[in-house]
Amino acid sequence: MSEDVNVKLPITVTRNIGSSKSRRYTATYGPWQSPIEAEGTTAAEAKASLVAALVTAIDAVRRHEPRFARDDDGSLMVAVPTWNGGSDHWRVRDDGARLNTFASAPPAEAFGNCYHMTVIPNRI
Repeated sequence: MSEDVNVKLPITVTRNIGSSKSRRYTATYGPWQSPIEAEGTTAAEAKASLVAALVTAIDAVRRHEPRFARDDDGSLMVAVPTWNGGSDHWRVRDDGARLNTFASAPPAEAFGNCYHMTVIPNRI
C-alpha cells in the first residue's frame, strides 16, 4: 500500500539584483557535486522550477545506469547520471579516476559515436 506524504527540503532563494527579469530569483538546493539551481521571475516560480529540477535529478539517478567503454589508450570510461538528466564521463586508469567530459545526453547515449572507444555492453 502506498500513501502520499509531504517532504520538506532546505532550499535557499536569492534575489538577483541587476539580473534580467527571467533570472530575478534563484532557488538552490545542495549539497551535490554542485548545488541544483533553478531561476524564475518570482520566488514562487524559482521554487517551482527547482522542484522540477529535483524530480529530474531523482529520475535520472533511479532510471539510468552507468555505461562503460574502453578507450584505445587502455583507460576505462564510465558515464554516470547527473542531476540534470545528462552524464559525467570519468576516465579510470591505474593511477586513479578523474572527470573527463560531460554531456547533456543520458549515460546510455554516452559512448555510441565516440572515436577510438569501444562500448562495453551491459550483460543481462
